[in-house]
Amino acid sequence: MISVLLLVACPPTLKDTDPESAAESKVDSETDTDTDTDTDTDTDSDTDSDTDSDTDSDTDADTDSDADADPPGVGELVITEFMKNTFVVADEVGEWFEVYNASNREIGLKGLVFKDDGTDTFTVSNGINLAAGEYAVLGLNNDATTNGGVALTYVYSGFSLGNDDDEIVILSGSTEIDRVNYLDGPTWPDSKGFSNSLSGQSLSATTNDDLSAWCLAVDSYGAGDHGSPGSANPLCSVVAAQ
Repeated sequence: MISVLLLVACPPTLKDTDPESAAESKVDSETDTDTDTDTDTDTDSDTDSDTDSDTDSDTDADTDSDADADPPGVGELVITEFMKNTFVVADEVGEWFEVYNASNREIGLKGLVFKDDGTDTFTVSNGINLAAGEYAVLGLNNDATTNGGVALTYVYSGFSLGNDDDEIVILSGSTEIDRVNYLDGPTWPDSKGFSNSLSGQSLSATTNDDLSAWCLAVDSYGAGDHGSPGSANPLCSVVAAQ
């Protein structure tokens, strides 16, 4: 009789393992550690540092600092030429006269009174300063296209030059600075369209009282009348010899 040994394989005994620990022990090798740390830290704060406040520091108040010079003393402002009887244009628009600073300093014309011995008079209202040796021309009409071509320093009204006898008197307050008393010809130089001109070497308030120091102008100006407004006068001795 044959005996059969039957071996039965029994499974090994398993330890009682905690399911959670088993799960923890299960290391997921697929860790997929995404290291993208892009936090998008855009530091562009766009702080406009333009501090241009456009503060215009132009303080130009347009203040004219030119002061009026002192007025002339006796004999320092001299009447040197006058046009009493124009030819090319009417007297009412073409009359003028010239004064000269015979002093060695700057003088001011503002406030001076020009008059005759009658009722004609005007006062200079503008601040006009004349350097030593400088001329000024005063007249009725500042338009050189209608006054015969004269460039004026000052325009006046209320004063006219008689074609016969008349006076030009300069006052500073009550002080007479200069005067010219002229007459009609034949004793006084007189011709229509020609100014009466004080001789170039006689530009003083004393010599302009002397009739022999005056003569008719020879140079033409502007539209064709004769005179030298604002310029040096010729010598009357030279004029007489022509």
